[in-house]
Order: sequence, then structure tokens, then C-alpha cells
Amino acid sequence: MVLKQGTLSVRRMVYEDLDAVLVIQGELGFQEWTQAHFLTEIKNFNDCIPLVLEYDTIVSGYMVLKVMGDEAELCSIAVRKSKQAMGLATLLLRQGLEMLWIRGVCQVFLEVRKGNTYALGLYRKMGFTEVGERKRYYPDGEDALVMVMKNVLDA
Repeated sequence: MVLKQGTLSVRRMVYEDLDAVLVIQGELGFQEWTQAHFLTEIKNFNDCIPLVLEYDTIVSGYMVLKVMGDEAELCSIAVRKSKQAMGLATLLLRQGLEMLWIRGVCQVFLEVRKGNTYALGLYRKMGFTEVGERKRYYPDGEDALVMVMKNVLDA
């Protein structure tokens, strides 16, 4: 796929991607997952879909989805600051949702920081709706909104 004169690909995350993934996480100001967390998900081939998005061969985004029968959880998604507002998160999320659909997943849940307007906009645009709230969910005390996409086929 070509995007704004660049080459774009989405593929399964591998061990060699972890340094770049941790850099992206740090750029965005959250360090919620360690290298060990990501490594566990890479090895968990049956129940997890860890993906990276490469833009011109540079890891520029990542996403982790956990599959539990016909449901899934979007655990984490991020795009480098320098590559934001290009539609990369949307493309990455669509690719992940397609993979979930192929696996027979019907609905996807996620938690998102209540103040993360960028992510909330993405999720709402993709068809997620708010179904609840978790008070003081994050280590810094910020609340989380619980969102769900009830029909992955509609994405």
C-alpha cells in the first residue's frame, strides 16, 4: 500500500520490533507495557494479535489485540508523534478488525483515558460506543471509558 509517497505495511510484531515499539510508547508519554509484556504477547500466537505498522520500512505504529472466543480486547494502539494525523491509526485498526473478523470475533472491548480526545475520536469514528466508566483506572488516577464495537462486520 502506498500512502503520501510512502510505503505502508502492517505485519505481525516480532522480537526485533520491541525497541521501536517501546520508543513509540515513550514518545506518547506512557510506559504502561514493558518489553516483557510485549514479548509475552508475541509468543501468545493463538490468543493474541500483536501488529506493527511500517511506514517506509520504519516501525511507526503498533497495536495489540487479545482474542477470547468470539470477543476481543484492544489492549494498546499507538502511532509515532511524527506520523500522527495521517490516518495510520485508522488503517492499523481496520487491519486488526479484519483479522478479528476472519477469526470469528463478533465484538471488541477497550478502555481509553477519558481525556484522550484523539483516541476517543478514532474509536467513535470506527464504530465503538461508550458502555461504562472505570474510576481511577490508570496509575495516575485518570478515569477510563469502556467502549465496545458490537459488530466487527460493520467496521
